[in-house]
Amino acid sequence: MAFRVTQFQTDQQFLFQHRIAREEESRILERLSTLKRVNRASDDPNNYGRISDSKNQLSETSAYREVMQATMERFTQTETALSGIRNAIDDARELVVGGVSITNTDLERETVADQIAQLRLTIINRLNTTHEGEYIFSGTLTNVQPFQDPVTGNYSGNAELLQIRTSATDNLTTNWTGDAIAYGPGGQGSADDILDALADLETAFRNNDLVTINAELPRLEPIDERINQLISQVGTRTTRLIAEDNHYEQFEIGLQAVLAELEDADLAEEALNLEQSRNTIDAQLRTQGSVSRQSLLDFLS
Repeated sequence: MAFRVTQFQTDQQFLFQHRIAREEESRILERLSTLKRVNRASDDPNNYGRISDSKNQLSETSAYREVMQATMERFTQTETALSGIRNAIDDARELVVGGVSITNTDLERETVADQIAQLRLTIINRLNTTHEGEYIFSGTLTNVQPFQDPVTGNYSGNAELLQIRTSATDNLTTNWTGDAIAYGPGGQGSADDILDALADLETAFRNNDLVTINAELPRLEPIDERINQLISQVGTRTTRLIAEDNHYEQFEIGLQAVLAELEDADLAEEALNLEQSRNTIDAQLRTQGSVSRQSLLDFLS
């Protein structure tokens, strides 16, 4: 028994096929505009999970690198400040050695005292160094000036350390506190105290007290060595961050290559697909137009 295909059925079939062709054209245009072969899970269910995981890893890596690069800038400021402190100590040692000569007059020793006082103030200014509006030697109290009174040399920050995450399991300490730098392991007023040593030397020179001057001078060498060790620590941590950053950079390059392979569109291929899609649509429209005219002639006849 033969069944006749009605005009209504023909039109419905045309509309169904035409809708599919238009949807495919739309997907091709989207791939061309986004330059991505995969824009949603339905575009490639098998690889969409890998793409999402790779993007998450890329975002996490980028966050690590951003924090590490900001820390390296902070370390540059830290090293500059510590180097300034070391240079001030070296200058003070030279002044003291030259100032203890018995041929120096009272006026010359007063001048040395003034210069030592200025070097002490220079060290305090270095200890109050800021980076991007934050005091770098105040512990976690980064909005508090660590050394507010140059006369007493008292510390107003805290002894807390700051850390960053360099990976899912590793941390790195990123600061040195002002009290540890200025006072050393012995604490304020001890033989390790930079500010105390310079204050004593200043007073001794003003009083023309050669005994105290000769007693205080040996304090400066171990303090100088301690500051050099701190500078070395900054360098070591900076080297570690550079290595970590280089590692993450290579990891990012690898991830981006994987993503490009998984989701990037082939422009030449998509341009050909678009041409073929539009040829298909044009053919459908011509065929439907021809069928519709033939049906009208059949009806009229």
